[in-house]
Amino acid sequence: MATSRQVLGVPGEHVYRLPPLDLPAAEERSTVRIGACDAIALLLARVRAVVSGFALTEENAPCLVELCRRLDGLPLALEAAAAQMRVLAPRQVLDRVVSSYDVFARGIGPAAPGLLDCVRRSAELCSPEERELWAGLSVFSGPVTLDAATTMRPAGTDPETVLHLIAGLVDKSVLVPEDTRDAVRYRLYAPLRHHGHRMLQESGRTLHARRRHRDHQLRIAEAEAARMMRNTPDAALPPSRADDADLRAALEACLTDREGGDAGLRLAVARWPYWLAEGATAEACDWLERFVHAAGDLQATGTAAYARALWVLAWLRGAQGETREARAALRHGRAVAREIADDSALAHAAFVHGALDLGEGDAATAVTVLGEAMERLTGPEDAFGGMMAALHLSLALGQTGEDGRRARVLAEECRTRCRMPRWKGYPQWVLAAETLRQGDVDGAHASALEALRSFLAVADRPATAAALELLARTTAARGDDRQAARLLGAAAGQCPGNPAPARLLSTAATRKQHAGLCAGVRQRLGPRAFEAATAEGGGADLGELLGGAFAPVPLRPGRGSADEAGGPLTPRQWAVARLVAEGLSNREIAGRLVVAQRTVETHVEHILARLSFTSRVQIAAWVTERAGWPAAPDAAPPVQPAQPTTAPLPPVRLVRQTRRALR
Repeated sequence: MATSRQVLGVPGEHVYRLPPLDLPAAEERSTVRIGACDAIALLLARVRAVVSGFALTEENAPCLVELCRRLDGLPLALEAAAAQMRVLAPRQVLDRVVSSYDVFARGIGPAAPGLLDCVRRSAELCSPEERELWAGLSVFSGPVTLDAATTMRPAGTDPETVLHLIAGLVDKSVLVPEDTRDAVRYRLYAPLRHHGHRMLQESGRTLHARRRHRDHQLRIAEAEAARMMRNTPDAALPPSRADDADLRAALEACLTDREGGDAGLRLAVARWPYWLAEGATAEACDWLERFVHAAGDLQATGTAAYARALWVLAWLRGAQGETREARAALRHGRAVAREIADDSALAHAAFVHGALDLGEGDAATAVTVLGEAMERLTGPEDAFGGMMAALHLSLALGQTGEDGRRARVLAEECRTRCRMPRWKGYPQWVLAAETLRQGDVDGAHASALEALRSFLAVADRPATAAALELLARTTAARGDDRQAARLLGAAAGQCPGNPAPARLLSTAATRKQHAGLCAGVRQRLGPRAFEAATAEGGGADLGELLGGAFAPVPLRPGRGSADEAGGPLTPRQWAVARLVAEGLSNREIAGRLVVAQRTVETHVEHILARLSFTSRVQIAAWVTERAGWPAAPDAAPPVQPAQPTTAPLPPVRLVRQTRRALR
């Protein structure tokens, strides 16, 4: 057995990559769980060697967690940070790391190499082309795909050569491959990214690299936006949150690069649906306004991107209840669209005009305006706008009370014709609202559940909250006020910073209905019982909250169901156990199941207790063994709690378990 930063390349060699130490979740607050992470444990041990009596406390825990995450759990970096704490407080060390990794230029002891010395030695092992690619990839904030790496390839190299350069950097432990469901991504750890920045600056190619990074982000975002707005089954779904940091870095770079044209404006316009799905309408408006003002300063206002940015900004401002600002942006957008003869922007502006009228309670005017907009939004690229105009028209017709039949027909037609996975839940929600208005409580409840499933499938939190609020209305109409209060709490928990009115389909009528529902349920239950029920719903698992009528996380095709393989576990515990077996952290499982992280932690504790296990590794081995069994629980072999698992462990898990045993 030999250790090396570089693959030896000898016949018969078997390579096991040693991963960094386990890191706590960024939002973790329990000092017990934080202290159990390998990275924190190493940092504490090294700090105590130079600062007697140093302890993990609630006050310094957030700082130590962020420090470990900034250093990617690399042992040498953690030991260097611990050495700094002989003379500095943890917060001071963190501040210095944020500003520059040069604080680690010196080693831990007289003969020990500094962290940056080790990085420089790695650079010396690389070819000039590998170093140039390394420097180019350092502008990315997170892991990169092969396509992203190809855009940063050295001058004079073809795309096929990039793969060989990546292989060389992987063999030298500069890039670390990370397997995802779709493709492999490549990560640069923080000290290596810092050295890449330095090489980029020394070569004078920083601006060039940032522009290539921006162009890559723009190309991906516009392609996804074009697919998303077309009525096709392959419409884009929300991308990985791992790309958020790179998106914001590209947007910031666009604001400082005055020669970038309208690239930043186009990027912000292309990404607004994703901010919407995250409940970040305020952030979307902030970016759009900054680029609208920047375009005015650069006298670049006569473009289709500028006109589109204005109607999108007007719509989002209206969804937040900021009607005055929304109408000002809409007037400006219409003037620009007329000036450049952009028929699509004019039609979308008409739709936003009708949506604002409906939001202010003028349903009669909205019917006329939205009808005209719907007739104009007929092109393939206008499929999303046409559908939303029809759905707002359905709501307006229902609120006027003049043509309830047409209102329902419009919603049903949208639901039938919509093939866009990202937006499929919206027609279902409008149909549920109109069905409830017409007095069919059971039909409305079923449609609202269907909408909720669609919203959860695409991780649209604001729309998920709207569906839960509608379910609260149908539940209250059935006479179950306590369950209605729990559903209201669950809705509020989806978007804590996003009030109920800040929804795309919010109108004066729906806001009035929401206020009336809350007041009525509170009065019937009493203030104390109402608050207790909403608090309970805010931390509840949706599957358990809605019971057998709802299954928010379907099992993957080809696997057994929970009833077949779950054995002594409940269906929800089995779902959590399967995700544990996939290697997901509690935070990632919470995001997948759309529940609070504390709820997942409770499930994991119950699973360990029920199976008499002591580690997640045992859960993973147990799930792997049982997932293929076709038998029912009563026919399955009994669990042997006292026996340790004998299933072979993957190398990464074996390394981690060995570390814990040695410690």
